[in-house]
Amino acid sequence: MTFQLISLRDANQNFSRLIAAVERGEAFCITRRGQEVARLTPSPAPAPLEKLAGVQDRLPAATP
Repeated sequence: MTFQLISLRDANQNFSRLIAAVERGEAFCITRRGQEVARLTPSPAPAPLEKLAGVQDRLPAATP
């Protein structure tokens, strides 16, 4: 995967645009003073929010 370099300042000022680009499959390497501090990449497979939050484990069982 090829990463585009972006400064932390630019990432902060354009976060919504970065997220939109990541949704299209792009990946970014975020740098601070020229040193890599984070990578922003697309998720391999989106999981349902309920599963991520653990909500399913706390919901009562459905009754017919």
